[in-house]
Amino acid sequence: MKMEVRARHSGVFQAPQALSQAIVSLFFLLPAMGAAEDVCEAEAAWLEQMNAQSHTSRTINNDCFVRIDEVSPEERLIVDTRPSAAFRNVHIQGSLNLHEQELIHSKALKSRSLLVVDQGFHRTKPAQLCQQALDQGFEDIQILLGGLASWDSAGRELKGHSWAKDQLHTVEPRDLFAELYTQRVSLALTGKQSGFFESSGSGAVRINRFENNDELRKELPEALRRQSEDGRYPVVLVGEDPELEHLARQYRYLFVSTRGEEQLSNFYRNEKRMAENRDEVPERYQCSNS
Repeated sequence: MKMEVRARHSGVFQAPQALSQAIVSLFFLLPAMGAAEDVCEAEAAWLEQMNAQSHTSRTINNDCFVRIDEVSPEERLIVDTRPSAAFRNVHIQGSLNLHEQELIHSKALKSRSLLVVDQGFHRTKPAQLCQQALDQGFEDIQILLGGLASWDSAGRELKGHSWAKDQLHTVEPRDLFAELYTQRVSLALTGKQSGFFESSGSGAVRINRFENNDELRKELPEALRRQSEDGRYPVVLVGEDPELEHLARQYRYLFVSTRGEEQLSNFYRNEKRMAENRDEVPERYQCSNS
């Protein structure tokens, strides 16, 4: 097994800065764009406000995170911040489904003891939500480390479809690169070795490579112990074997990429190309000429 430890540094992606900005902008649902000349003052002001909000909301507070073994769910109101469709497919019995901004602006919940859950892969967005909640005067808020994925891996009951439970342990490319940008994820790779993550300066905390799935299964527990630091960083399996998804359910804070390394490399290049071409405000954000 080959291990490479990535030191923390200020510039996570070594690729052009435009790509980094594009990935983060997409992650925060904000367009990565410059100021187009034909944008009217009202829309320019709106874009400026949205970008200002995105920067102020990026303050991270890790103190709210609690591990599944530290949770007393019967003593707290569980708030699930995932989209409503995902909530309908699988959720904790008795939990409340609220969008993050609905939660932040709920005066009725400020005095309640809350346990906030999401899918579980992200560390950045929940940490930001925690800080926003504290800034808004919430008195007692906890974020479940590993979210519903860790809840499932711990054997706690979830109501919903079995396929939806499996999806809790998977990661889409855009989400993976967003967390790589903030240096809050480790990688475990198996199968064909293209060297993409090493050569791209991916920002992973650690990169472990395994020759095959047998070696992966044998050495994974120790690798997880070294990499995850008690769940501080999630570990993502990248490979071509569909059995990796079932393996991910056996461990807390372990997820599997929905794409192999070559597909992730192609995604990265496509996003880079889009970012380099995104030099004006998209039409849907421009003022109407009528």
